[in-house]
Amino acid sequence: MKENYPKIDINEKLEKKPVKKKIARNICPICNKKGTIVKDESLIIDKMIEGERILIPNLKGVKCNNCNFTALDEKSTEITEEIFIKSKIPLASFKRKIAKSGKSLVVNIPKDIIESMSLHKEMNVNIYPRNYKSIVIEFSE
Repeated sequence: MKENYPKIDINEKLEKKPVKKKIARNICPICNKKGTIVKDESLIIDKMIEGERILIPNLKGVKCNNCNFTALDEKSTEITEEIFIKSKIPLASFKRKIAKSGKSLVVNIPKDIIESMSLHKEMNVNIYPRNYKSIVIEFSE
């Protein structure tokens, strides 16, 4: 069964190359209007995640005056990614059932995660409980 999830690239920045090309030509990548992209040094990220409001002000980037599309510059992108990573906000979430293999319990890792993180058989990992509802898997040498 093929999974229908977005491709995850943990090394990818929030902006993609085609978006950058359109913005450089002053064309909005969403509404495709020309001449609506302007620099903005007061962008704000405002998100509700797990009942908590995350507000990141004073970001720099560009904004479309027609449809309000925004794209952060490289430094602002790094700042927001760091905040989201430190707050442990997941990039994606997948539901799985625990299965049994011999006397052990197993969980299948989705193909998108395997590919995006370059996981392979026999990698060393440390596994430990974070709390009574979650487990952490970290890669070790």
